[in-house]
Amino acid sequence: MKKLALALALLLTLTLSASAQTPSAPFSLYGGLGLTLPQSPDGWKDNYKTGYHFMAGIGFKVNPMLQVIGKAEYNTHKSEFGDLPGISGGDQKNLMFGVDGRLGFDMPAAPIVPFFIAGIGLAHLSWSDFEGSVPEEVGEFIASAMPDSETKFYFNVGGGVTLKSGPGFSLFLQGRYLSIATEGDSQASIPITVGVKFF
Repeated sequence: MKKLALALALLLTLTLSASAQTPSAPFSLYGGLGLTLPQSPDGWKDNYKTGYHFMAGIGFKVNPMLQVIGKAEYNTHKSEFGDLPGISGGDQKNLMFGVDGRLGFDMPAAPIVPFFIAGIGLAHLSWSDFEGSVPEEVGEFIASAMPDSETKFYFNVGGGVTLKSGPGFSLFLQGRYLSIATEGDSQASIPITVGVKFF
């Protein structure tokens, strides 16, 4: 988390410097982090804790209200199995790459601007190995229940608000419904993100 905070601070410094020279850039830079709440199916919701995520993206302005954003996002969730005596691991990690459409409202005088967001992409899911001193048959059973790493399609929809904070940047808060097309029931969660939008 310290490395992420340092990287965001560096990005903020560099971008503010650039924004002073290019006040009307045709693109925007995004960076954010937050919590990810598991929703469904029950096996996902019950066996994994609320996780965290961070994201970065570049948005290209189609018109004053619409942007197309290429983004990368990383989610991680600690497994509830790690609460068992003598066992740890089994955490799930998602690395996602996708494209979002971001539709905002053109309200130049308003300090707070609502927006809607929707997008698709690919999510690479992986799980850490279980470790610890448990009976061999128990360890084998738990390990057999964990799938291999896999790459699946995802979609997300949501919305949020942007708070104009300076000439070259603004803060935003957004919530999304994220669905990854895993085998059987899709894996759904709600990422809540606080971030910075430059330009």
